[in-house]
Amino acid sequence: MFAVLHGTLAPHPWRDPESAEADAYSLFHARSSAMRLLTAAVEGASGGVWGMNDAGADSPVDADSSRIAWFQVGITDHAERFLPVQAFLSCAGAVLERIGTSDLDAVQILLPLDPSGTPQQAGPDAGWTTGIAEAHWFADPDPGGRTEVRVTLDGGRSE
Repeated sequence: MFAVLHGTLAPHPWRDPESAEADAYSLFHARSSAMRLLTAAVEGASGGVWGMNDAGADSPVDADSSRIAWFQVGITDHAERFLPVQAFLSCAGAVLERIGTSDLDAVQILLPLDPSGTPQQAGPDAGWTTGIAEAHWFADPDPGGRTEVRVTLDGGRSE
């Protein structure tokens, strides 16, 4: 999975941006490990749902860019039944909170396809119908806590 976060990020004044333990990769790795989401990098390891690939939090490349951070993990065979998108974004959010104060405008997420070329689903009962029983959870929210969200699905280039 790959996520790019866009918006603004004001680093905490007490944070040392040069510290190797405080860069986005190290923080994401530590958070993933603490949450038992990181697959151990040893033969025959068990547990975890992803392996670290890369991460970064930096100033925008140019004036037109709003990228503040990005994270990339490789899904392991322990995650065959579901894509841990919520956990992935939770770790990314925790890293941003550790680095500074952020105001997100957009999050782009690339999700892997299964070998047949179709998006992975959450097990045999996956789909829109599995959420129907849980719909009552959203019935009575705090009106002040609402956030407008725009979701765009894009299958990439078709050639």
